[in-house]
Amino acid sequence: RIENMTSDPDILGQPLKFAFSAEKLKGLRSASLEGTFDRVDPTARRDVLNLRLRGYEARDVKLVASKSLPVDLAEGLADLEVSASLEKGALTARITAGVRSARLLVGKGEERQGLAGRVDGAIRSALAGVTSLSLTAEITGTPEDFELKVRSDLDEVLKSAVGGLVRDQLAGFEGDIQKAIAGEVDGPLGKLGTGLKGLEAVGLDLDALNKKLADLLKK
Repeated sequence: RIENMTSDPDILGQPLKFAFSAEKLKGLRSASLEGTFDRVDPTARRDVLNLRLRGYEARDVKLVASKSLPVDLAEGLADLEVSASLEKGALTARITAGVRSARLLVGKGEERQGLAGRVDGAIRSALAGVTSLSLTAEITGTPEDFELKVRSDLDEVLKSAVGGLVRDQLAGFEGDIQKAIAGEVDGPLGKLGTGLKGLEAVGLDLDALNKKLADLLKK
């Protein structure tokens, strides 16, 4: 459906409106695209676009092209919503995507050594169990120069995986420190214990002397 199509929108006084929709497409359950192109006032032009996809069958989508940890979406059903507006050269947009029944493939890539390799292993194990994910992106600026902010629930999955690895590392680190400290202070503490026993003996002598002095004072 297209409304108010004209080469003279300022005379008509109405913005161009359009709406397209489709259902039961190959690999896509439904799609809709709506928007307006407002040229009624050429100095205050405004374009609005809304896109919605449901049940898109995503296959073999490369998510992360990392040399050490490549990640692909082997398959999944995706829902996508995009809302964007362009007014007086300023662009604002919001994108939300959700994937369910997902199967992620995490490649081996270049094997890194040490802690970096252990972090890769923790992330690989965490992503292997992910069956759904969501993502939100916000865009502000101009079409030529814009800022993109992305949030995803994978943040928590990765934080948990790496956090567990860090906790294990810290536990081992603390144990090593305790052993090292115990080894350093064992000798001095042993001598201190011997010295305390000697002080206890001196204390007994002082008690006996104090009693004798008290008896003399009485006399």
